Amino acid sequence: MLSTGATKTSSRTLIPPPFYSDPRGDQWWRRYQPKDYRFLLSHLGEKDLEKLIASCHAGTPQVRVYADLVINHMANEARDDRFDVPGEAELQRYQQVPALYAENRLYGDLSTGLFTGGDFNHAGELKELNGPISELCNIKTYQVCPI
Repeated sequence: MLSTGATKTSSRTLIPPPFYSDPRGDQWWRRYQPKDYRFLLSHLGEKDLEKLIASCHAGTPQVRVYADLVINHMANEARDDRFDVPGEAELQRYQQVPALYAENRLYGDLSTGLFTGGDFNHAGELKELNGPISELCNIKTYQVCPI
């Protein structure tokens, strides 16, 4: 899914988040549900992404590439270990094809999880933030949704 815009003086394209997301299904919103920030492997791997950007920059007119990044949340998955990100099943997948994941790794040790339950605020834990949260936004958001 690429979004493009062009005028007589400039050309540009927007690519969806390149972070690893659920590879099953082709719904656009899956790319906005990252499962792991440590590597690029969603619709494109790191080398394919580099080729895409190089091709866009080499063209006439040059096409500017903008990436939409999702860094403020993770996929909320219906699994028992949902606060262990990316989860045991994903860690096992990484071990089954280690070269693929290592080739697209940005940082970190892919044999261990990125986050655990201790890295998240859970429902009901946020009560005040320089005053009652109810003054900042709907408190139900913080009561029912881990952040």
